[in-house]
Amino acid sequence: MDLPASYRFYAGGDQSIRGYEFSSLGPTDPLGQVIGGKHLIVGSVELEYRVAGRWSVAGFFDAGNAFNTVDDLDIAQGAGVGVRWTSPIGQIRLDFASAISEPDQPWRIHVSIGPDL
Repeated sequence: MDLPASYRFYAGGDQSIRGYEFSSLGPTDPLGQVIGGKHLIVGSVELEYRVAGRWSVAGFFDAGNAFNTVDDLDIAQGAGVGVRWTSPIGQIRLDFASAISEPDQPWRIHVSIGPDL
């Protein structure tokens, strides 16, 4: 690959596809290690419902991956539920997600703090 590792795209984790470990998705080398890709495609759908005061609950579905060519694109999917609290510094999110495109993966906990950028 021509790109240095610091310029490659990786997927998985709090900011892309919940249910997967951070930067665990993308093209791999012959040993199965994720080496990142030239392109990234990620999409999320989230429904949030306020239940009381500053508290809300959410359900979400994430999909995407890092890849080098469209022929290599393997869409990973994750879904789950979460609890939100709106604080003075932004929303605090606690999400419970599963990697639904990989059965036998444990549920993962994702925590994020601050406004969406």
